[in-house]
Amino acid sequence: MGPGKDLALLAEHFTVTGSDLSEIFLRRYRRNHPDADLLLLDAVTLETERRFDAIYSNKVLHHLTTDALRKSFHRQAARLNANGLLLHSFWYGEGTAEERGLQFTYYTDASLTAVVGPEFEKVASVRYTEIEEGDSLHLLLRSSPYSLPTPGQWVGSDL
Repeated sequence: MGPGKDLALLAEHFTVTGSDLSEIFLRRYRRNHPDADLLLLDAVTLETERRFDAIYSNKVLHHLTTDALRKSFHRQAARLNANGLLLHSFWYGEGTAEERGLQFTYYTDASLTAVVGPEFEKVASVRYTEIEEGDSLHLLLRSSPYSLPTPGQWVGSDL
């Protein structure tokens, strides 16, 4: 959630939970929002038993390797309620780069779609401009009705 700007905007219309791997960001946000629901979470492992209707990130997951992103999508599927949504933004392009010790992985629609597992169906993929024309990509996914159930999820049968 970083400094929490998006969290504050989303909280105007939704019940939200913020998460970050940085305790500094969580403490700083909690100082001004003492009742905020915040979790210390790694974007890959998502070590929580809580479930959500939607998961959102703005230019966070591009710091993961492609393999770590694949694992993150799998864990996100396990944390979503039925018909849950993911909305994530990425820098558009190809390849990886490192700047100030941070990794950046760039994705096209095709390369990002290839990382998404069978747990999701793609609803939309939209290029947009953040700094330069078409430099960014929004990806909207929905839990696939054909994915395998997560542990603890009931499976019914007509047999």
